[in-house]
Parts: sequence; structure tokens; C-alpha cells
Amino acid sequence: HKLSTEMNFTGNYSHLVKSNSMNTTKSHSDVNSEWEGLAMKLWIYLSPFIFLVGSLGNILILIIMGRRKFQGTSTSVYLRLMALADLLVLITGIIPEWLSACEIIVFKQLNPVTCKIEKFVTYTVGDTAIWILVAFTMDRFIAVCFPLQKNDICKPNRSRMFCLIILLVSCLKNLHLV
Repeated sequence: HKLSTEMNFTGNYSHLVKSNSMNTTKSHSDVNSEWEGLAMKLWIYLSPFIFLVGSLGNILILIIMGRRKFQGTSTSVYLRLMALADLLVLITGIIPEWLSACEIIVFKQLNPVTCKIEKFVTYTVGDTAIWILVAFTMDRFIAVCFPLQKNDICKPNRSRMFCLIILLVSCLKNLHLV
């Protein structure tokens, strides 16, 4: 008998909590709207900072790795091309979205061609940056784990060739967007 009383009390109590919470809480659409507004404000104010810091870092990598003493290594090739791809990701990814969020200009609505080109370039340079990082990681893996074969395998010309192949494959992968 005690068990049934406890169950009855728990059932009644949870019913009171449910009815009370329904009266005092906001609907899901109101909460989602508030979060979307907050996310938009964060995007508008933080994305220029991310763009500036990222651009500055990538430009510094391009300058430093472009010096003569760094040019003869596969590491320099990968880092320069990855910095260039990341810089293009920042330019093609953040700027159009920020301009749209600020309601300055919406590239997607200008013309169907500009929309397609924007998406193609953004996705292609994004894919290229990611796969250059993978190739660079493999290059460093070979250099660390197989130091005797490093000079035969990890060459700047080979790195350039791998990066060109990565760019071509990324273009082919995203060709359906155009």
C-alpha cells in the first residue's frame, strides 16, 4: 500500500511541475529566435576579428616562408600553399557571409552565376587547404619515421606536384556547383 501512495504522489507532483513549467517558460520558437539573434550578433562582431587575425597570420607565413633560406624545403612549399589556401578561405568564406549578415550585399541574390561561383571557389579552396594539410602531415610523418628516406621522398618539386594534384581534384570534386 505504501508503494502505491508514493507512486501516486510522484505522479501528481510531476503533473504539477509540468503544468507550472508550461505556464512560465517560453515556446521553443521564441528561444530559437533569441539564440539566432545572439548568434547573428556574435557573427557580425567577431568575424572581422577572426578575418583580420587569420589574414595577418597567413600573410606573415607567406612572407617568412618566401625568404630564400626557407625555399628549398618541402615544408616551406606546404606551409606557403596552405597559408595561401587558408587566406582564400577567409576571403571567400567570411567576407560574403559577413556582408550578407550586415545586410550590405548578398552575393547569392545578385545573380545565379555569382552564387555558383562563390560556392565553387569557397568549397574548392576549403577542400584544397584541408588536403594540403593531410599531404603536409604525411610529409612530416615520412621525415620523422623514415629519416634515411626523407631526402629521396620529401622534395620541394614533389610537394608542388602533390599540391597541384590536390587543387585539380578539389576543382573536379566541386565542379557540380558551377
